[in-house]
Amino acid sequence: MKKRYIVCVDNLDKEQSIEITNYFKQSSYGWWHWISNTWFVTDNKGVSSASEMRDEIKKILKNKKIIVVELNENGDKWAGATVNDPEKKMFKWLHNSWKKSKP
Repeated sequence: MKKRYIVCVDNLDKEQSIEITNYFKQSSYGWWHWISNTWFVTDNKGVSSASEMRDEIKKILKNKKIIVVELNENGDKWAGATVNDPEKKMFKWLHNSWKKSKP
């Protein structure tokens, strides 16, 4: 079953944006990227997860704030990564107000 994601990464330069776009191209995902630092991504095979995609992006873009939101008929899921936020305040609202995917 096809899966859909929204990926946002904070404060990328042009080279980093190209790196993440190349990751999507090489991973055979479908993608849309007309807004800075945001990608709408489709996985037509339906084998990925928000957590897996986040982890792959973290390998490419170290020390960046990342959020991957999976949109599906059974409810949305999300996985995020942050830097310089040991208490994870960045995700407090999401933890309290949005369903989070389990690792």
